[in-house]
Amino acid sequence: MRIYLVGFMGCGKSTVGRELASTLDWDFLDLDREIERRSGHTIPEIFEREGEAGFRLRETTALAETRHRVRTILATGGGAFTRQENVDLIRRSGVSVWLDPDFPTLVARLRKSVRKRPLFQSEEQLRELWQSRLPWYGKASLRIRITPEDHAVSVSGKIVERLKESPCAT
Repeated sequence: MRIYLVGFMGCGKSTVGRELASTLDWDFLDLDREIERRSGHTIPEIFEREGEAGFRLRETTALAETRHRVRTILATGGGAFTRQENVDLIRRSGVSVWLDPDFPTLVARLRKSVRKRPLFQSEEQLRELWQSRLPWYGKASLRIRITPEDHAVSVSGKIVERLKESPCAT
């Protein structure tokens, strides 16, 4: 089984993914870091050189090549779950979990982030992108609402509990 963490940039996929993998004693893979490792370039460099379309192609390829992994938590990029090809691949090979904080929480996290986010140009632009992606994220197997008070351990616990309750986790 694989668990794919999906959601908007800044929702905590990588941080929660590491914690969840530790809790379950599974492997963890950050898809963005895997793309960087394979290409030898950072995500911002890939966006600059190849544009978003080039990056998305790399993302789909990396995602497809990880489907053989078992007992793995995969943190996807914020846009990975917005391509039907990726949604279908994830559905066939594991459980998708949408990490869903509210928009002000996302903005606060992104403003504090030291990582450069190629798609974060302004708060207005960010809100439009977030709203356009919500219907895609809604296709996930499970939705975990995240409050500003939540941290990786509490979110990981919520996921474990939901997986125990959900027939999609079998």
